[in-house]
Amino acid sequence: MFGPKGPFCQSCGMPLSKDLEGGGTEAGGRKQASIAATVTETARSPSRK
Repeated sequence: MFGPKGPFCQSCGMPLSKDLEGGGTEAGGRKQASIAATVTETARSPSRK
């Protein structure tokens, strides 16, 4: 039983090798490779108020 190898997202724990977008973006638009794109997309979602 071998799982995916790191590195992993600092927020959700997802293996970054599975992140198709290569990481998320910060509020200013700069790429952040240590956080998964799905985390930053969820954080920007209007339903997360």
